[in-house]
Amino acid sequence: RSLQVVLNYEAFKRFDVRLAYKKDQVVSDYNGVSLNKPLVPESRALVNLAYTSRLDSWRYDLTLQYNGKTPVMDSNNSSHIHSAIDNDQILSDGLATDFFIVNCQVTRKFKKTWEAYIGCENLTGFRQFHPVIGADNPFGTEFDATNVWGPVMGRKLYAGFRYTLEKPKNKT
Repeated sequence: RSLQVVLNYEAFKRFDVRLAYKKDQVVSDYNGVSLNKPLVPESRALVNLAYTSRLDSWRYDLTLQYNGKTPVMDSNNSSHIHSAIDNDQILSDGLATDFFIVNCQVTRKFKKTWEAYIGCENLTGFRQFHPVIGADNPFGTEFDATNVWGPVMGRKLYAGFRYTLEKPKNKT
Protein backbone atom coordinates (compact mmCIF):
# COMPACT_ATOMS: atom_id res chain seq x y z
CA ARG A 1 0.00 0.00 0.00
CA SER A 2 1.23 3.43 -0.85
CA LEU A 3 -0.03 6.95 -0.30
CA GLN A 4 1.63 9.98 -1.86
CA VAL A 5 0.63 13.63 -1.57
CA VAL A 6 2.37 16.44 -3.48
CA LEU A 7 1.68 20.16 -3.22
CA ASN A 8 3.25 22.65 -5.63
CA TYR A 9 2.65 26.27 -4.76
CA GLU A 10 3.97 29.60 -6.00
CA ALA A 11 4.23 31.44 -2.66
CA PHE A 12 4.98 34.67 -4.47
CA LYS A 13 6.25 35.60 -7.90
CA ARG A 14 9.30 33.46 -8.87
CA PHE A 15 9.33 31.63 -5.49
CA ASP A 16 8.10 28.05 -5.77
CA VAL A 17 7.42 25.67 -2.90
CA ARG A 18 7.03 21.93 -3.33
CA LEU A 19 5.93 19.72 -0.45
CA ALA A 20 5.65 15.97 -0.79
CA TYR A 21 4.94 13.09 1.56
CA LYS A 22 4.91 9.37 0.85
CA LYS A 23 3.87 6.56 3.15
CA ASP A 24 4.57 2.97 2.10
CA GLN A 25 3.47 -0.25 3.69
CA VAL A 26 5.45 -2.96 1.93
CA VAL A 27 5.25 -6.48 3.35
CA SER A 28 6.96 -9.71 2.23
CA ASP A 29 6.57 -13.28 3.43
CA TYR A 30 9.62 -14.97 4.97
CA ASN A 31 9.07 -18.66 5.67
CA GLY A 32 5.34 -18.03 6.09
CA VAL A 33 5.76 -14.94 8.29
CA SER A 34 4.71 -11.52 6.95
CA LEU A 35 7.29 -8.85 7.78
CA ASN A 36 8.03 -5.31 6.60
CA LYS A 37 10.19 -5.41 3.50
CA PRO A 38 13.79 -4.46 4.31
CA LEU A 39 15.33 -1.20 3.09
CA VAL A 40 11.95 0.43 2.31
CA PRO A 41 11.33 3.34 4.71
CA GLU A 42 7.73 3.63 5.83
CA SER A 43 7.71 7.44 5.50
CA ARG A 44 9.44 9.91 3.23
CA ALA A 45 8.98 13.64 2.88
CA LEU A 46 10.41 16.41 0.74
CA VAL A 47 10.45 20.21 0.94
CA ASN A 48 11.86 22.14 -2.02
CA LEU A 49 12.21 25.92 -2.12
CA ALA A 50 13.24 27.51 -5.41
CA TYR A 51 13.66 31.17 -6.21
CA THR A 52 14.55 32.80 -9.54
CA SER A 53 15.53 36.48 -9.74
CA ARG A 54 13.51 38.90 -11.82
CA LEU A 55 15.73 38.72 -14.90
CA ASP A 56 16.52 35.01 -14.38
CA SER A 57 20.17 35.85 -13.70
CA TRP A 58 20.17 34.11 -10.28
CA ARG A 59 18.56 30.84 -9.19
CA TYR A 60 18.49 29.49 -5.63
CA ASP A 61 17.38 25.99 -4.74
CA LEU A 62 17.10 24.32 -1.33
CA THR A 63 15.83 20.77 -0.82
CA LEU A 64 15.20 18.98 2.46
CA GLN A 65 14.52 15.23 2.32
CA TYR A 66 13.29 13.14 5.23
CA ASN A 67 13.72 9.36 5.23
CA GLY A 68 11.82 7.57 7.97
CA LYS A 69 12.93 4.59 9.97
CA THR A 70 13.90 1.72 7.67
CA PRO A 71 13.68 -2.03 8.36
CA VAL A 72 17.02 -3.82 7.95
CA MET A 73 17.79 -7.51 7.70
CA ASP A 74 19.78 -9.61 10.12
CA SER A 75 23.13 -10.18 8.42
CA ASN A 76 23.29 -13.71 9.84
CA ASN A 77 19.76 -14.82 9.02
CA SER A 78 17.88 -13.38 6.04
CA SER A 79 14.56 -14.78 7.26
CA HIS A 80 13.89 -12.10 9.85
CA ILE A 81 14.43 -8.43 10.58
CA HIS A 82 17.75 -7.42 12.08
CA SER A 83 17.83 -7.01 15.84
CA ALA A 84 21.29 -5.50 16.41
CA ILE A 85 24.31 -4.28 14.48
CA ASP A 86 27.28 -2.90 16.36
CA ASN A 87 26.25 0.74 16.12
CA ASP A 88 23.60 3.07 17.48
CA GLN A 89 21.99 3.73 14.10
CA ILE A 90 20.02 0.47 14.35
CA LEU A 91 17.22 0.70 16.89
CA SER A 92 16.16 -2.18 19.14
CA ASP A 93 13.12 -2.90 16.95
CA GLY A 94 15.28 -3.72 13.90
CA LEU A 95 14.82 -0.34 12.24
CA ALA A 96 17.56 1.95 10.99
CA THR A 97 17.25 5.47 12.37
CA ASP A 98 15.45 8.16 10.41
CA PHE A 99 17.50 10.98 8.88
CA PHE A 100 17.42 14.23 6.92
CA ILE A 101 19.38 15.18 3.82
CA VAL A 102 19.77 18.84 2.81
CA ASN A 103 20.90 19.87 -0.67
CA CYS A 104 21.36 23.42 -1.96
CA GLN A 105 22.54 25.14 -5.12
CA VAL A 106 23.04 28.71 -6.34
CA THR A 107 23.27 29.36 -10.08
CA ARG A 108 24.34 32.57 -11.82
CA LYS A 109 23.36 32.94 -15.47
CA PHE A 110 25.52 34.95 -17.89
CA LYS A 111 23.95 35.93 -21.18
CA LYS A 112 21.95 33.10 -22.79
CA THR A 113 24.53 30.36 -22.91
CA TRP A 114 26.77 30.44 -19.80
CA GLU A 115 25.96 29.53 -16.21
CA ALA A 116 28.12 29.10 -13.14
CA TYR A 117 26.90 27.16 -10.13
CA ILE A 118 27.96 26.15 -6.65
CA GLY A 119 26.22 23.79 -4.30
CA CYS A 120 26.33 21.23 -1.57
CA GLU A 121 24.81 17.76 -1.30
CA ASN A 122 24.14 16.22 2.11
CA LEU A 123 24.82 19.52 3.86
CA THR A 124 24.32 17.92 7.30
CA GLY A 125 26.95 15.27 6.51
CA PHE A 126 24.76 12.37 7.71
CA ARG A 127 26.22 8.95 6.82
CA GLN A 128 25.51 5.34 7.56
CA PHE A 129 28.33 4.25 9.89
CA HIS A 130 28.97 0.73 8.55
CA PRO A 131 27.26 0.25 5.18
CA VAL A 132 29.16 -2.96 4.44
CA ILE A 133 29.69 -5.39 7.30
CA GLY A 134 33.01 -7.22 7.09
CA ALA A 135 34.29 -4.91 4.34
CA ASP A 136 37.87 -5.60 5.42
CA ASN A 137 37.41 -9.28 4.44
CA PRO A 138 35.16 -9.45 1.34
CA PHE A 139 35.57 -13.22 0.98
CA GLY A 140 34.87 -13.98 4.65
CA THR A 141 31.68 -15.40 6.11
CA GLU A 142 30.82 -12.11 7.87
CA PHE A 143 30.78 -10.04 4.64
CA ASP A 144 27.35 -8.46 4.04
CA ALA A 145 26.63 -5.59 1.66
CA THR A 146 22.84 -5.98 1.73
CA ASN A 147 21.95 -3.39 4.38
CA VAL A 148 22.78 -0.08 2.75
CA TRP A 149 19.84 2.03 3.94
CA GLY A 150 21.39 5.51 4.09
CA PRO A 151 23.97 7.72 2.45
CA VAL A 152 27.49 6.31 2.41
CA MET A 153 29.16 9.59 1.42
CA GLY A 154 29.24 12.64 3.66
CA ARG A 155 28.96 16.27 2.64
CA LYS A 156 29.88 16.98 -0.98
CA LEU A 157 30.67 20.49 -2.21
CA TYR A 158 30.71 21.17 -5.91
CA ALA A 159 31.03 24.00 -8.40
CA GLY A 160 30.97 24.16 -12.16
CA PHE A 161 30.13 25.88 -15.39
CA ARG A 162 27.41 25.05 -17.87
CA TYR A 163 27.40 26.03 -21.53
CA THR A 164 24.28 25.63 -23.65
CA LEU A 165 24.67 25.28 -27.39
CA GLU A 166 22.42 27.54 -29.38
CA LYS A 167 20.29 26.18 -32.20
CA PRO A 168 21.63 27.07 -35.65
CA LYS A 169 19.60 29.82 -37.30
CA ASN A 170 17.77 28.91 -40.49
CA LYS A 171 18.90 30.80 -43.56
CA THR A 172 15.83 31.49 -45.66
